[in-house]
Amino acid sequence: MKEQLQLHNAVADLRLAMRGAWSTASEYVGALFFHPSEPEVYENKLLQQVQGLYIHIAFLLETLQLPALLVEFKAGFEKFRGANQIELGLDELGNPYPLALEYLATYVSPLAAATSNPSESLDELPRLERILQGTPKLLKDRKIEPRNERDVRRVLYETLIHFFPDTVRDIPIAKASKCYKPDIGIRSLKAAVEFKFSDSKEELKRAIGGVYEDVAGYAGSDDWRHFYAVFYITDAFMTQAQVEAEFSMSLVNRRWRPLLVLGRGARRRAGAANKRLRKLPNSGD
Repeated sequence: MKEQLQLHNAVADLRLAMRGAWSTASEYVGALFFHPSEPEVYENKLLQQVQGLYIHIAFLLETLQLPALLVEFKAGFEKFRGANQIELGLDELGNPYPLALEYLATYVSPLAAATSNPSESLDELPRLERILQGTPKLLKDRKIEPRNERDVRRVLYETLIHFFPDTVRDIPIAKASKCYKPDIGIRSLKAAVEFKFSDSKEELKRAIGGVYEDVAGYAGSDDWRHFYAVFYITDAFMTQAQVEAEFSMSLVNRRWRPLLVLGRGARRRAGAANKRLRKLPNSGD
């Protein structure tokens, strides 16, 4: 019994480490696309996390006495070993992308199953998080530079519904005084997603404050138990660690997970069109 509990805890630690690595991967990909001179610090951190995850998974497979799966795991990882260090990998277009981390992630679900770890569909939550963290690349692949939350939500909804057919939009959570509506929900995961778009540090701070107001409104629902606040930012106004610290200091319910994603875009300013019109020459001159 004690040994089984230790295995459960080891898998829980693995999940936590994997979540941290995907957060780093999101920052790494964002830096590659939008700040090409800065990705080295994220790459080094991610390489360390990938190495740690590899050792963690290999240890668990050996402990669980799954020799065939262990051999398959090690053989599959060899393609990510370069001459001097681990290589993260390239996507189908030849762009740097953490394929090594994606490979490691495929072994988390089998390990959870092998330890009889009750999941409540938790094995699918990391997949949802990876999709959310990959928002900038989804938009870039479609040649979309968003101007508001609606642009981001549309692309994410179109992507999520392919992976989770029970994805819905504007899900109502009724309260006595108000009906709250998270942007997207996935019924099978009991997961709700709220999107915020910010193209300034001040706007990001307001967006974080807006989520604080929603937390109480979404609480107590049996239909929705996992909540994600996705902050799409157009420059490095804050880091993931800073946003997580903000949530922690504000005592936000642990069911809420903030995700900071960095991508291209700019909010359309209401006065921009009028300003351009004022600059047009008078037709009577």
